[in-house]
Amino acid sequence: MNAGLTTRETRVLALSAAAAAFVVIGIDASGPLRAVPVLTLFLLGPGIAWVRFVPVSRLGHQLAVAMAVSLAGNAVAAQLLLWLGLLDPVPGLVTVAAITTAGALAPGPAAPDRAVSR
Repeated sequence: MNAGLTTRETRVLALSAAAAAFVVIGIDASGPLRAVPVLTLFLLGPGIAWVRFVPVSRLGHQLAVAMAVSLAGNAVAAQLLLWLGLLDPVPGLVTVAAITTAGALAPGPAAPDRAVSR
């Protein structure tokens, strides 16, 4: 079975990625403990949050679209921060986390929930 992610799963994944990135930044972790959650947020966070608005249902396609949307959103956020003169990693993290949270909490078309066979 190659069913895609449900709306609840996309919201949980997106919000978890944002929360984990803030936790490791907040506790001032270093090395891989900091890099893994932050890179996960930047590579998948915004895309996973917004992928339910794109009509794709297979998991592989959803992940590919999520990565593309995330990288495009990161580029827009980076350009915006450059124009505003905010050349620090923390505003970038906050901006990407805000895009992720907005997508996760936005009302809209729900991804079809998987049928549960009993």
